[in-house]
Amino acid sequence: MIESVESLVGYSVNELRERLFAAGLKMVAVTVDDEFIESEEEKEARIASGDLTQFISMHADGISFSLTKDRRVDAIYLYAHGHEGFSDFRGFLPCGLSFDMSRNDVRSHFEDKYGIGPSRFNDGQEISGLGFVPAWDLYVVNDYAFHIQYNDHWNAINLVTLGKSQGWPGLD
Repeated sequence: MIESVESLVGYSVNELRERLFAAGLKMVAVTVDDEFIESEEEKEARIASGDLTQFISMHADGISFSLTKDRRVDAIYLYAHGHEGFSDFRGFLPCGLSFDMSRNDVRSHFEDKYGIGPSRFNDGQEISGLGFVPAWDLYVVNDYAFHIQYNDHWNAINLVTLGKSQGWPGLD
């Protein structure tokens, strides 16, 4: 189990693979740049060739990673069961969060634990070309940005995205 997903930000793809393996996870049956790869041999060949450039998704483990051009982890996405076809992320969510927390629970939690409210938020809206974008809150804690997306009723978390706050869109 990964106890501190924040620590994975900045890892190279190979370092990430080693850390996930140590936690009992393997980068198999992953999606790379929207292409599903199940074969261990093909995945290893793609990693060795440097062909992993944008995104690694591990649907069965409820986690995905966006990568920089130099193949380092830029952001980590932790999914609630069923959101975007992912299984539940089974590790510890950052900041003491849990998927069953409502938006009010999350806001109270950050206020009580860190003395902060969201740096930015959206109550959900229809965006041309994207469709409906669910409600979300963005918090900055200890140099990390935590983007928390809620279900349509705001009574549970669907997705937690985290990365370094420096360079996070809209925070510079």
